[in-house]
Amino acid sequence: MFDAATVTDAPDPTDIIWENRHWTDRQILIRSLIVFTVCIGLLVGSFFILLTIAQGQIRYAVTFPPVDCPNVEEQYGSRIEEYAYADAVFVANPENAGLAS
Repeated sequence: MFDAATVTDAPDPTDIIWENRHWTDRQILIRSLIVFTVCIGLLVGSFFILLTIAQGQIRYAVTFPPVDCPNVEEQYGSRIEEYAYADAVFVANPENAGLAS
């Protein structure tokens, strides 16, 4: 089930390649602060994007509240999508602000 494990000595510490040893502590700190600032900026930007989307959803819900009308199909027939699109265009036009659609 298990094969025999082969154990060897670790390499001498002088054989290790230290890739980042030429960076000073100050350079590392500055790079870390830049990365931190970019991450915070992305988080704040994402927050405001989501906030804007949520406000748009609220405005849409207020403009077009849910209505339960049994005779909608009877009134508009097969042209209901055409009327709905025309109403949305009317409401989106700033010149029609405050007017009933």
